[in-house]
Amino acid sequence: MPAFSTTVHRVARKQHRCCECMDIIEPGDVYERVHGCWDGQFLTFKTCLHCETARDDLIQAHKDLEWVGDDGAAFMFQRLEEQLTDAAAEFRSGLGRKFQLLRHLVGMDRRREHGRSVSITQTGGAI
Repeated sequence: MPAFSTTVHRVARKQHRCCECMDIIEPGDVYERVHGCWDGQFLTFKTCLHCETARDDLIQAHKDLEWVGDDGAAFMFQRLEEQLTDAAAEFRSGLGRKFQLLRHLVGMDRRREHGRSVSITQTGGAI
């Protein structure tokens, strides 16, 4: 849990990288920016809307599986893929929730491949 954090949605004015899938957030795209202090270190995480939706579904899956702690924390930044995989493994095949989580994993993989093939064109646009 962070000592404190702020979450805002912004419209990108320059390119950024999503902290989860590493794809490019292009100018004009809406993204989530979380800034806060974790273990005495100030950090900023920029997340594309696709990964934000995946995270929201992961948190709902955690609630379904009763994995959420007393403080409601069920997510760690930069570990979405791992957490989606772990949560999907807990659901039986044939359930919509498992398919939903696996679909997010496929989307993240495609965006990661796209992010590898494209470089940020502006200086200072990295995470």
